[in-house]
Amino acid sequence: MPNDLDVNMHVNNGRYLTLCDLTRVDFFVRSGIAGLMLKHKWSPIIAEHTMT
Repeated sequence: MPNDLDVNMHVNNGRYLTLCDLTRVDFFVRSGIAGLMLKHKWSPIIAEHTMT
């Protein structure tokens, strides 16, 4: 989307982490882990995220 980039045409930190979260959820659904998580009432928790 046009608002994903800043004036230097870079993805800003907040948007990048949001995209990482969406990608993680997509991975859970495609791999079948999401169904297992719902069955056992598990929730994914990101303990640490380092970005350079």
